[in-house]
Amino acid sequence: MGGYLTTLTAAVEAVLLGLGFKATDEIFDFDHTPGSVINRAYRVEATPLANECLTGNAMIASWSVDIYVAYRLKRDPHAVWGLAQDDRELIENAILMDPGVMALGVVLPDQKATLQKYLEEYLVSKVALRFDYVRQLTATP
Repeated sequence: MGGYLTTLTAAVEAVLLGLGFKATDEIFDFDHTPGSVINRAYRVEATPLANECLTGNAMIASWSVDIYVAYRLKRDPHAVWGLAQDDRELIENAILMDPGVMALGVVLPDQKATLQKYLEEYLVSKVALRFDYVRQLTATP
C-alpha cells in the first residue's frame, strides 16, 4: 500500500486519463521543451508546502500539485492557446469534483501559479492545485 502522495498522484492521473490526456515520462516544464513529439501529454509534480501540528499524533499537511500539459503547435498557435485555456478549466473542474480526489482532503486551485507559455514548437500549460489533509503520525516498527 502506498502513502498519501502515491494515492493522491494516482487519483489525479486517473482524472487526467479519463479526460483523454496521455501520460508521458518526458520531462518538460517552462524551461525545458519535450524531446519527442507529444500532444496533450501530461506529467504531475508534487511539492510539500507546509506541516502544521495539531494535537497528539496529527498534523495538517499541505502539498502543491502541478500538472504540466504539453501541446504541439501546428498551424494555429492562437487556437492551441485557447484549447489549453479550456483544458486548464476542464482539468481543475474535474479534479475538484472527483469523489476519489475529494476523499483525500481539501483541494484548492492556485490561480497565481496556473499559467501557460510558448516554448519553441510547444505550448506548455500548468494547472496548480493545493491539497490539504490531516496526516496521522504513527511510530514505525
